[in-house]
Amino acid sequence: MKEEASIELDDEKSIKDQLEESIDKLKLLEPVVSIIINDFETKSIEDFLNMAISEFNSIGNAIYRLGFGKIIVDEKRLRNSRRYIKDKNEATAYLTISKVLKRGIVIYDHLNHKGRNYQTITIAGPVIINNLRGNVAVVVKRTNEYYYHVHRIVASDGLIFRIKK
Repeated sequence: MKEEASIELDDEKSIKDQLEESIDKLKLLEPVVSIIINDFETKSIEDFLNMAISEFNSIGNAIYRLGFGKIIVDEKRLRNSRRYIKDKNEATAYLTISKVLKRGIVIYDHLNHKGRNYQTITIAGPVIINNLRGNVAVVVKRTNEYYYHVHRIVASDGLIFRIKK
């Protein structure tokens, strides 16, 4: 199913814990994307969400990844993930999802997510946003197909990601 070796765990770990455990691996990787947001101060969480929705609408609401095939990333799932995003620093990671899914590495694989009879796979990669390196993890839910579920971003040292003004 997947082309990389993943970490198979019996217990559930938060996405941030998964990222923290993968810091050493991610430090060795080249960033999967580098972006500049010139008007960061004037943007809202919804602005970043809407930019991601537009991006995925323009590419058919899916990313194709070797070893997975199609991973569906549509407006419904992006909007559902909004409830987990606390501030616009975290919201900037919406703009990296496509590249992390395409170029990141599998850092976690759980066959029975929270006892709900579906698999989740976490794909992560280093990113650069406004010259600040961070790590983004994207959780993919597998039922009959692969679907984007949620994402997180942390600074490259595992701490809170904050864009400097």
